[in-house]
Amino acid sequence: MKNKKWIISLIICCLLGSLVYSEPVLSQMNGAPQKAAQIKPSIRKVGKDGQTGGLLQTLLPHALPSNQLQSTATQDSLGSSGTTDNLPETTTSSSSPIVSSGALPALWNPLNPSSTNYQKVTPVLNQGIQNICWSFTGTDTIATSSLSQLGTAPSLSPVYYDYLSAYNAFTNNTINPLSIMLYNTTGQLVPRQLSTDGNTLDYVPVMSVQGYDPVTATSLPQPQPVTTALDTPMNQTAFNNLTKANVHVSDSYKLTGFAPNQLPASSSAIMNRVNQIKQLVYQYGAVQFGLEAGISLVAPYYNSQTNASYVPYSAATAGGALVTTYDNQEYLNQDHELQIVGYDDNYSANNFTQNPGMNGAFVVKNTWGTSFGIGGYFYLSYADVYVAGSEIYADEVVTTQSGEKTYSATNISPEASGYYYPLSGSSNIVNTIFANTYTSQTVSTNQVEQLNSISAYIDQAGVSVELLYKTGTANSGTYTQLGTYTFTDAGYQTIPLSNAIVLPSNSSYTVAIQILSLPSACKALNVPVQRKSDGSTGIYPVMTTGNSWSKYSGSWTNLSSTESANLYLGANTEVMPLQSPSISYQTQVQNYGWVSPTYNGQTNGTTGLALRVEALKASLLNLPSNLSGNIQYQAYVQGIGWQSTTATDGAIAGTVGQAKRMEAFRMQLTGSIASQYDVYYRAYVQNIGWLGWTKNWQTAGTSGMAYRIEAVQVQLVAKGSAAPSNGSVTFPYLTLPTVSYSTHVQNIGWQAPVVNGALSGTTGKSLRMEALKVELQNIASGVTGGITYRSQSQKIGWQAWVSDNSISGTTGQGLRDEAIEIKLTGGLSNYFNVYYRAHVQSIGWQAWVSNGATAGTVGKGLRMEALEIKIIPKANPAP
Repeated sequence: MKNKKWIISLIICCLLGSLVYSEPVLSQMNGAPQKAAQIKPSIRKVGKDGQTGGLLQTLLPHALPSNQLQSTATQDSLGSSGTTDNLPETTTSSSSPIVSSGALPALWNPLNPSSTNYQKVTPVLNQGIQNICWSFTGTDTIATSSLSQLGTAPSLSPVYYDYLSAYNAFTNNTINPLSIMLYNTTGQLVPRQLSTDGNTLDYVPVMSVQGYDPVTATSLPQPQPVTTALDTPMNQTAFNNLTKANVHVSDSYKLTGFAPNQLPASSSAIMNRVNQIKQLVYQYGAVQFGLEAGISLVAPYYNSQTNASYVPYSAATAGGALVTTYDNQEYLNQDHELQIVGYDDNYSANNFTQNPGMNGAFVVKNTWGTSFGIGGYFYLSYADVYVAGSEIYADEVVTTQSGEKTYSATNISPEASGYYYPLSGSSNIVNTIFANTYTSQTVSTNQVEQLNSISAYIDQAGVSVELLYKTGTANSGTYTQLGTYTFTDAGYQTIPLSNAIVLPSNSSYTVAIQILSLPSACKALNVPVQRKSDGSTGIYPVMTTGNSWSKYSGSWTNLSSTESANLYLGANTEVMPLQSPSISYQTQVQNYGWVSPTYNGQTNGTTGLALRVEALKASLLNLPSNLSGNIQYQAYVQGIGWQSTTATDGAIAGTVGQAKRMEAFRMQLTGSIASQYDVYYRAYVQNIGWLGWTKNWQTAGTSGMAYRIEAVQVQLVAKGSAAPSNGSVTFPYLTLPTVSYSTHVQNIGWQAPVVNGALSGTTGKSLRMEALKVELQNIASGVTGGITYRSQSQKIGWQAWVSDNSISGTTGQGLRDEAIEIKLTGGLSNYFNVYYRAHVQSIGWQAWVSNGATAGTVGKGLRMEALEIKIIPKANPAP
């Protein structure tokens, strides 16, 4: 077999130590330099003739491996530790939560009948003489992950990604524009060849994230017999028409490997790494990793009697067969890709040729057929150098749906690309924005294209980002903040939006991420990019389009034009039919202007950004021929109240250019559609969130509270059908209650009730207050609760609590009230404070107190003479 040339690929993002600030320029991970020093590839041979399969690697500064476990509690979710209200609480698509390391079973071994996952694996593959272990393992990891997460194992072609990335994949000398590049035996950068050349650990899962999903085994079978057959060029049209399997990698999670001279030094550190891997295997079904087959799978490190491998850390020494040193950094050599599919904490250390000093092993699945090892499997010690030193990749998978589209400015994996955009100085990196602008599809009037999720590649665990969106290009206008997300692991991850965004038809739109924070030890961030190329210079893959931007230290740069580089930042959409009939609506938002229309219950406006809705427009769409009518709506506006006019079908309700908040609105249908449909709507309100749904000209929002509406949802519902589901708040409208109160005064008796902070009682007359009655009026429908109060009376002390206009105190006994306590009950207490103050003998007016605190005096024998009571919204200041 020919000698193969491999490049170790470690796209690393975190450099330790203090770095001098400099304007970033594009750097290259293999090949000729552009504006920064070249990272020279390491060239070496395949370890095992005829059976290993080329793992390409590129030497880069090492990242900071994460010491964080996927979970320390049973409900933690992988990759979503920083979500906000705008993102789902759990972004994993699998049904079970991440299990804490302490709760993991000690045995998770598909080879052991005592294990819960016994035989829950896909068939062992045999790559034969083909040098494409990466394609076989990468594809089978998707299948294994699907079996674990979705309950079904699709039959996938293990050679599809060989064709996808090979220069000579097609007949009639047709060049494959998606070919990757590698170095030949003479050090020349050349396109990859079918069957015989390698690829990177990240290639298969990341290509699926970008929309290049696997195909069925029946549409592209492995050539036979495996002992002699190679993949041969095929017709390009036939390749493009292969049947896609109904599975897609939504998230590629990555654990960075340790450098040989920075391996975990203690058993606890080793087990922390082991537990990270165990959690990924348990949650997702399998992980990919690399090793040096000619070392790990032969004596003296491989025990052929027990089929157990252990390469100690001591074997990974500078100058040895396992280590490459470049630019004063050490790299662990790897030439073969495999899967970890299980583990056994009690696997005896005596099963290895050299005792590793601890029990425990991973169950590794090879691609050399069932004649190798235990039917294609072997055990790998927890203490093995490749457990700590190899990159680890896990796939989260979902089923694909018709109408879905992945927008991507890249068509190669980051490690196979070998370029990065370097940023230095943590204070400059924070707040940097990366953005891709795309053009939406043209959809018909009865369809919409909605943005469901954003995919972003961050190669350093622990980075937190803000997700952003806007219409138009990246470098102008205002972004909508969609929520925050923390990359618990590095990798290319898809972040779903809790509220889909309807894209304007055939128009530009931009998705972006803004760096919010870095791990404390991280002083630099290398952002993977793909260099654009038209193929004319012999550099592949071909990528001629793209509109990628960065905003670094306050300045926008068009990376696609100035650096010929595109970002790994994708958008995932779905074309949806508009229901018949449908309703479209849009809001005018502070600092943004008119937000793009949304439809049928989707959110329009913003949440969590403290921005007011100023105006509203709505229209009926796609009415069936037997229905007619309009949508009418009216706004309650700051400083105006209910506007005098009612808007209809696309007209503006509210104000534009006056900086006035909408506080409430109402809607109704007219014409024949009103006899068959109800219009439901609700408001997202300052300091409260989503109120409950209401319908047909009932009020949504607030009044008397000076609270702004920040977003709305509107939906048509057929008469007799169930209303939309409410959240924790069920009432649709909230208004400031009126507090009415009356005091019984010495020599006067009961005074007439007063309201809302007016004085009840007397001042300057030395007359005692003897009793009190309080009630609330104008409580919004559906809001629970009332008002309760009690008096401290002369000779009696504190009386029992009474409520709702009952008497507290005494009448006809000549006893003074000395103190009072008042509080709200039920739902009212969540949204309002009750404030009150007493005018006291020899003291005068006391300070305001609230919510059950004591006004007046206790134990001083001083009479209360007057009282004032106010109800104030929770967010508003005290009197």
